[in-house]
Amino acid sequence: MKRVLIVTREFPPQPGGVGDYCARWIEETRKRWPDCHVTVLCAPWPGRGTTFDGADVVEHEDWTRSGYSALVATARRLQPDDVVFHYVPHMYHRQGLPLSIPLLVWTLQRRVAPVTTVFHEMSSAVVTFRHRVLALPQAVLVMLVASASPKSVVTIFTRARWLGVLVPWVRRRITVIPVSPTMHNLSARDGLPPSRPALRLLHFGSKHPSRDFSMIVGALDALDARGIAYEMRVVGTAAAPDPRAVPLGYRAEPEVIEEILSADIALLPFKDGASGRRSTVANCLIAGVPTVSTRGHDTTPSWYGDALVLARDPAEFADAVVALASDPAARARRGEAAAQWAAENISWSVTGAAWAGVLELDAREPVL
Repeated sequence: MKRVLIVTREFPPQPGGVGDYCARWIEETRKRWPDCHVTVLCAPWPGRGTTFDGADVVEHEDWTRSGYSALVATARRLQPDDVVFHYVPHMYHRQGLPLSIPLLVWTLQRRVAPVTTVFHEMSSAVVTFRHRVLALPQAVLVMLVASASPKSVVTIFTRARWLGVLVPWVRRRITVIPVSPTMHNLSARDGLPPSRPALRLLHFGSKHPSRDFSMIVGALDALDARGIAYEMRVVGTAAAPDPRAVPLGYRAEPEVIEEILSADIALLPFKDGASGRRSTVANCLIAGVPTVSTRGHDTTPSWYGDALVLARDPAEFADAVVALASDPAARARRGEAAAQWAAENISWSVTGAAWAGVLELDAREPVL
């Protein structure tokens, strides 16, 4: 029996994309390889149980630098064969400069088990003075963490190439595995939503600085100018900075799935562009929702093909939204292309097979 330890500060019911990804990862792994025992080491959260879908959940109180020794001791006690460490800037240190993370990974590797580090994000791509200042130390941290890890999984193709150039000795140890849908049992819908007096537009609000709601404001202006009726619904914790938007706030997963399946168009602009780390994009594409997003230096347009509309600037974004809003047949074609592409590229069956190679689970006979 192979024993895998997932180290992540976030885990359900705590909200967060990384925790949701880990939950779906456990479901897929346990489904395909029932003899693989998974334990999650995470921060405490009210109401969380000690098990999750067959995996054990162990909470560790202190995730600051002073608590790392105790964290390693807990990991050793669990005796895993492999450690999967989830890395996102700012998740382990309030100041956004987790200087001891490379030492933690190195210690886990030396004293516990081989470590695979999952780089959901490496450094902020948002262009502000503060983020420019943090970019260099964050890059150094990524280099050190990747060097300390026998294997690295990167969710973004451009960042994987960047890491391979910057740290050539880890190039052969990098595997690109984009994020799969993080909603439980979310699958392609059957055709378009029922006809309504107003189109239902969907956005996922967040306080993360990479979100660019100003592009949505421009698209709403363009729809208004053409007399196209719509309802702009925003799911998430951040306020929608426009009176035309309907802020729904945080919603339970079944309600979020219903919002996705009933949306006519998803509007997901990012300052750093759509990429393999965007679970909101993955969720909409797997459901077959026509989605308009943006190009940025994290985007690989050729990877998405016709599955995702990628705008270069606010004018292109508004034009793309108006074009889809005006043409039900185009929305149907985009939705079908999105669902087919997602099934072939980011479904959990694809992701599970990729992870099987990383953790050498493919030597075991999966249950399909």
